[in-house]
Amino acid sequence: MRRDLGPSTFERIMKDKKRKIQFDKGYRNFLLSELITALMERDHVSVRQLAKEAKISPTVVQSIRSGHQKDLMTQNFLTIIDKLGFDFELREREGPKMIVISVENNQIIARPSDKHLR
Repeated sequence: MRRDLGPSTFERIMKDKKRKIQFDKGYRNFLLSELITALMERDHVSVRQLAKEAKISPTVVQSIRSGHQKDLMTQNFLTIIDKLGFDFELREREGPKMIVISVENNQIIARPSDKHLR
């Protein structure tokens, strides 16, 4: 039988608006870091290899992997994703539209997706 101990420490912290915003931002950075790390491991790509192909500093790639890169530049993120063999898709929340964002000749390209949702 479990006694009601009230809200957890995490639940209490998340009630504070400023702390919740700070947590959410850190969690998004963590997810991007984990995504890039998982893709690198899947393809057996080293930090130096990826940095060379993406034409960015190995320090930047390592900072992203470790979660220390606080403000990941869109260009760097899209270039890394491109070099790992992926495009980035945006899906409209309340509709069927999708946009594919890719990097071609060091330019960010956005185009409608061929996929149809719903």
